Amino acid sequence: MRKEIGYKKSIKFKIALAICCAVLIIGTIGLGVGYFLGFRFVRNLIGENYAQMAGLLADSINRSIAEEVTDIETYVDSQFWKRSIAESNLKYENMSPESVKRFFSDADKKWKEATSGSPILKEYLGKPLSLRLKKLTANSKSIVEIFVTDKKGALVASSGRTSDFYQADEEWWKHAFDGGKGKSCVEKIEFDESSDTWVLPIAVPLRDESGGVIGVCKSMEAIEKFLGHVEAFKIDKNGHAVLINRKGDIIVHREIEPFTGKFVKEEVLRKIYSTKRKWDIVNDPHIHKGKVFIAYAEIAHPYLIESGIKWTIFIDQDSDEVFAPLRRLFRHMSVVVLIMLLTIIPVGFIFGGILAAPIKKLTKATKNIAKGDLDYNVKITTGDEIEELARSFGEMILAIKEDKKVIVKGRDKFKNLSRSLDRKVGERTKELSKAQEAALNMLEDLTEAKENLEKAMVVKSEFTSMVSHELRTPLTAIKEGIAIVLDGTAGKLNSEQKDFLDTAKRNVDRLARLINDVLDFQKLEAGRVEFRMEENDINEVAAEVRKAMVSVAAEKGLTLTFKQGKDLPRVVFDRDKIIQVLTNIINNAIKFTEKGGVAITTKTVTKKNFIQVCVSDTGPGVKKEDLPKLFQRFEQLEKGKERKTGSSGLGLAISREIIERHKGKIWAESEPGKGMTVDFTLPIKERRA
Repeated sequence: MRKEIGYKKSIKFKIALAICCAVLIIGTIGLGVGYFLGFRFVRNLIGENYAQMAGLLADSINRSIAEEVTDIETYVDSQFWKRSIAESNLKYENMSPESVKRFFSDADKKWKEATSGSPILKEYLGKPLSLRLKKLTANSKSIVEIFVTDKKGALVASSGRTSDFYQADEEWWKHAFDGGKGKSCVEKIEFDESSDTWVLPIAVPLRDESGGVIGVCKSMEAIEKFLGHVEAFKIDKNGHAVLINRKGDIIVHREIEPFTGKFVKEEVLRKIYSTKRKWDIVNDPHIHKGKVFIAYAEIAHPYLIESGIKWTIFIDQDSDEVFAPLRRLFRHMSVVVLIMLLTIIPVGFIFGGILAAPIKKLTKATKNIAKGDLDYNVKITTGDEIEELARSFGEMILAIKEDKKVIVKGRDKFKNLSRSLDRKVGERTKELSKAQEAALNMLEDLTEAKENLEKAMVVKSEFTSMVSHELRTPLTAIKEGIAIVLDGTAGKLNSEQKDFLDTAKRNVDRLARLINDVLDFQKLEAGRVEFRMEENDINEVAAEVRKAMVSVAAEKGLTLTFKQGKDLPRVVFDRDKIIQVLTNIINNAIKFTEKGGVAITTKTVTKKNFIQVCVSDTGPGVKKEDLPKLFQRFEQLEKGKERKTGSSGLGLAISREIIERHKGKIWAESEPGKGMTVDFTLPIKERRA
């Protein structure tokens, strides 16, 4: 007798075991390969992103240096400053070289020995230019001390008491004077005892109308304020930015005082710089323990390079914190695989039993036929190849009874069945290949989209930098000139002149705020710009804008009228932002109108619970299909006979963002040749979706 097949040798057990092993092997390989490839991909991606962030911080430091130098160059270009320096230089005309030396020696001695209230301190610190320098340091965010010397190096005016009266023997003075040629320069960071802080010295030459150097100005920029955005930078809990010099000394760190420690060891720093990539993982740097993920960017500003200064900005973060999301994902995937394995074991036994049942019937039938029972009937209704096999088995038995040739026919059917199975396997394999190809194409599309997004970010950054450089310099010069005249330094003013200057100063300050809004346009879109929401009168705002812009319209021979609505309620809105909207709309109307004028109208729409402001002109108008383009970013309509002037394409887009943040609406109506009207509404009571 044959022995019964053991449980561990049964088809049911083998099928269940095969399914479990397949799931376990695939899951283990998938986890291992996925974690390895995922770790490398995430590490490289984070490294590139952190290096880009370090590059953005480096660019911001470069811009800060350039802007501060430009501001100081604008200050020293003031005629008031130049007159004060020229008057100081006149005293050398009738003095011999020996007399000049004695003058410097005596003045330097008196300056160092002077106490509070001494005549020499009152003389120099009480000058109008010194008082102006004091106001400048009080109003500046980063300047802690500023003073100017004449062409010989003698002190002319200062915001406070300096260490020496004679400055021509100092290296910074020699660099800025440059043998009479003059050049702006940035010196190495030093500790300023008078302000008890680390400062970045900036020296700028003063020139007369012919371009000759008549003096030198030195400004001391406080590091903690000048580079405060570096100290405030933070990623998660442990990620922050560090600014170091050539030797690795810490200049800016949120928890460490400047020049009180090193970021990493010098040999580690050299190794980091020697690699092509801009990021790395280091062990136990000076200010950290364990593995730290770092990325860096070198600050290559021309002023720093010329002075032999090398700064590097680093972003560091604990390695465990950086890769914590990947480890959590691996743990979650492990739990999923374990759950799948526990679930698949009973499922495998169930399917194994289902698949093995008809085979057992065939086995029993075979045993009966082997005993000679050719009339044994096999009943299998699985609806698949096994049922077909059972049917063929029955036909084979009939063939044995009738004719042995039927055996060949059964063998042929079995072969056809095998070919059918092979064909189905081939079709499934082709379908799988097509799915893999589609996945690869999708990955290429995602990569291309990422590159396009990065290019767009670069273009946006360059545009913001250009606007900052081109607009800040003339605005600073205007503000400085108005401030000098307004505080009476350039002469006494009557009441009417002072009123005009006050109006000019308010408009310049408003312009500065509007420029900052344009520079932060991306913040406005993201909803991160602060709105000063207060109760205001829209008629007062419209009248103020009309008063400020009526002269602009008059220059083109246009009228600017204002028809105010009666009994308009006071509405809660940001006064400066609405002034910016009105100014943008009226500017566009004046720009594109050659004859006639511009009209401002306000009214209340009580049923719909809002006030409405309309600005209409008699210009050439806009085609109906072009109206939606007016409020799109950087969208300019094509120039033609009707529109001879282009625009930046940003003013109305900013206006739309501001009105929508006020829960209002803005739109335009126009017909070619009949002018255009731009309307916007503000809710009387706040409406929320």
